[in-house]
Amino acid sequence: MTLNCKNMNINVGENMTTNVGMNSSEMIRMKNTQTVGMNATQSIGAMKMTSVLGDASMFITGKLMEIIEGDVHSETKQGKTTVNSDKGIETSSQSSINRHAQEEVQHNSGENLKTINFFTDEQDKNSKRKNYGDYRERLQHLF
Repeated sequence: MTLNCKNMNINVGENMTTNVGMNSSEMIRMKNTQTVGMNATQSIGAMKMTSVLGDASMFITGKLMEIIEGDVHSETKQGKTTVNSDKGIETSSQSSINRHAQEEVQHNSGENLKTINFFTDEQDKNSKRKNYGDYRERLQHLF
């Protein structure tokens, strides 16, 4: 069945269900607006891909919770800025945290650094401390 019309309004007083047995596609040439008064749920059985040719924004007035069971790969071509104006940023890992930069890594804080401990007391007794020279003494003079 094909339905052609210039303008079409569908008003449903209570419930509306649409079931499609195979494929469904929607093409909108100008603008699409979707308003949901309370809750919205979307379930996808395999893969979801979203492509945006311009800018994309997401505004959340409550909490955002992400639960990801696989890996996360995030790539930006022109930098990334994270701003938290109230309670700070906490990063934790049960394994290790690695940060790499081809130029420099800057850590700026309003708090003075009191001590730097590169090695445990047991490591201080070993030859590692001799290989690294007197880094502790040199760095403590900087602060």
